[in-house]
Amino acid sequence: MKTQISALELHYLLAELQPIVGAKVNKVYQPGAKELLLHLHHASKGKLSLRILVPNILYLCSEKQDNPERPPGFCMLLRKLLDNARLKAITQIGFERIASFTLETREGQIELVVELFNKGNIILVKEGTILGVMEQQNWSDRTLKKGEKYQYPTTKYNILTLTEAELSELFATTDQDSLVKCLAHDLGLGGFYAEEACFRAGVDKKISPKTANTKKLITALHALTHAQPAPAVYRTGNKLEILPFAPVQPVSEDMQPMPSFNEAIDQIFSQLLVQEKSTTQNKTYTTKINKWQTMITEQEQQVEKLKQQAECYTEQGEKIYKNYKLLADILSQLNAARAKHTLLGIKEKLKGHKLIKEVNAKDKSVVVEIQ
Repeated sequence: MKTQISALELHYLLAELQPIVGAKVNKVYQPGAKELLLHLHHASKGKLSLRILVPNILYLCSEKQDNPERPPGFCMLLRKLLDNARLKAITQIGFERIASFTLETREGQIELVVELFNKGNIILVKEGTILGVMEQQNWSDRTLKKGEKYQYPTTKYNILTLTEAELSELFATTDQDSLVKCLAHDLGLGGFYAEEACFRAGVDKKISPKTANTKKLITALHALTHAQPAPAVYRTGNKLEILPFAPVQPVSEDMQPMPSFNEAIDQIFSQLLVQEKSTTQNKTYTTKINKWQTMITEQEQQVEKLKQQAECYTEQGEKIYKNYKLLADILSQLNAARAKHTLLGIKEKLKGHKLIKEVNAKDKSVVVEIQ
């Protein structure tokens, strides 16, 4: 199942999300360490929930989520700065897996930048300076932390504005040994869409990029970024995949058309969310059951121990009752001896006694053995 969105898919998804521009931020939640939930209200669309799951995906979510009672610090910062903010624009930065949400706030215009690559991150930016980050990160060429200037990684070639001359330059200078690898890595298309471009252009994906027909390929690449949206969910084996448009290359006969790319994503990820909830609940119940079972076992062991002690005390009591006169006489004799001798002296005199086995001067006790 697809768990991470590609740059091309993000291009189509953000195009679909343009109608929610103008919505206001009602509440911000952070259900998980790498997850953010924006509750929005749009004048014509009503309540909306934008789920951001880095580094995987973002989409309008239909499934309700449980939110922590005590929000993390980053979430508190967003609540403070974005309360009642109005969404002014949704854009993709270049052809990167980066989405930027421009918001008009009481503090002026602020950007919520979502990075959906590597470890992923969510960054709050004002006038190019970072106000806060979900996770502080340090890279060789940039640092993501409060107070730093925000810099996003860029590739030399942007498929959305790519010219035939730029494509020729790429093919002439690439280190990739096949056309499909060049399109997948150097242009950031990923494997499936790189193969789709080759299929549309009618060229062998395994040929060297240096021998590729740039005219056919630039046309195919333009078709990929300007395809008529026809989102679908399809099954390959046991996996479900999502596409923003109908591919030309054969992928599966089991194609289920969807009203929108976002709804296709929502269907898949909401299923995962339900499964995660169920798994979490089961783990919680299992933990509680195990805890109660341990308590029951400990209590049963304690009851058994008390039963054994009760039996022992009962047996001792019966012996004392049976030998009451004998024990009373011994106690009387000891008390009489105690008036004349010390316990140490009595102990010495009683060595070898048939019934009195021990005299403990320290705690003033006597051990008597009776049948």
